[in-house]
Amino acid sequence: MQKGNETQVVEFIIFGFSDYPNLQILLFIVFLCIYLVTLMGNLTILTLMCVDSRLHTPMYFFLFNLAILDLCLSSCTLPKMLSIFLMDNKRISFVGCMTQLYLLMSFTGVESYLLTAMAYDRYVAICNPLRYSVIMNKRVINHLFCDFHTILKLSCSDISAIKLLMNTLDVCLALLSLVLILTSYIHIFYSILKMQSTKGRYKAFSTCSSHLIILTVYFAAVLFVYVKPMSKSISSVDKLLDAFYSTVIPMLNPIIYSLRNKDIKAALKKGLQGKLGD
Repeated sequence: MQKGNETQVVEFIIFGFSDYPNLQILLFIVFLCIYLVTLMGNLTILTLMCVDSRLHTPMYFFLFNLAILDLCLSSCTLPKMLSIFLMDNKRISFVGCMTQLYLLMSFTGVESYLLTAMAYDRYVAICNPLRYSVIMNKRVINHLFCDFHTILKLSCSDISAIKLLMNTLDVCLALLSLVLILTSYIHIFYSILKMQSTKGRYKAFSTCSSHLIILTVYFAAVLFVYVKPMSKSISSVDKLLDAFYSTVIPMLNPIIYSLRNKDIKAALKKGLQGKLGD
């Protein structure tokens, strides 16, 4: 048998924002600042949780893992993006592209389930406070880059079945997490409404507010990027929105948690005072 013509893909060209050559340096500075803030914010949280024993609790265990995921998620896309903006290095090998794609999808999926586990943690803390220490203990483990949808557009064959499969998987992943999160928060809000003390209601709600903000931003971005219908062309706005959840959200997470969390602010203040005292 004779083999038909075969084309072996060895590399891809990441187009980026080539339509705006005058903005490359500005984009490099903006995304470099985002990356540096992401690194500093999440590394600060990791350091504080390692050195401050008061933060060795289940809630901060989840936050510790969220900080690690945010570092990984931003680091699998931003370095290549920065090299594109600064050095016009648009080429990426097939292996490099598939590796980036695998890491991006893996970290995104893991983060959605981690946020779901964090919602359950808040549910136990508010709805079953007396059993919290028993349930949540150390013995119970509760286009600027290679994106799947953009790579599919390069195919010359019929990919309708693959698109349907991926959209179905995306919807199932998102809906499963959302159902579990909504179940937790329905019980949480029901318990809060039954509280007689206004101060108690405020304190209970404040423990969930940071997580609610992150959930809203994260799932809004992911659902918009992966559940929206695939268009034939990708605009600059689409590229920015696709980059939002993998670059900006990892930067916002430590800021949102640290600004609204008294324990983290106290640990940070203690650490700074110790450094200044030395």
